[in-house]
Amino acid sequence: MKVLLGLSGGVDSAISAYLLKKAGYEVTGAFMVNAHSFPAQESIDRIAPYTDRVYCTTLGSSGSDTSTYHVPMNGSIRVHYDAFSNESLSFTNNDAKLKDTAWFKANRTCPSVWSS
Repeated sequence: MKVLLGLSGGVDSAISAYLLKKAGYEVTGAFMVNAHSFPAQESIDRIAPYTDRVYCTTLGSSGSDTSTYHVPMNGSIRVHYDAFSNESLSFTNNDAKLKDTAWFKANRTCPSVWSS
């Protein structure tokens, strides 16, 4: 099975890639250009042609002033497979796709491939 993994360059995403590879997945990494806000529009645009199933542990913004904040999004994301390789996801916070959140609608432009 193929997996497109958003990589921030941090330890968490690197370990996620390693564990997915170890489990036998074909992993393609998309480096996340985060600048001062996560996830950045550039990253969303790069991922959009492949899937609209984008989930985030947190959403955030960090400026040079005191406006730094992080908002819980999906929480921990767990992928489960049954004996027939059927996939299911579970979330410790919520199961909203990024594109369906108020944060996304207020802070990002929806890629045209997600509009349909």
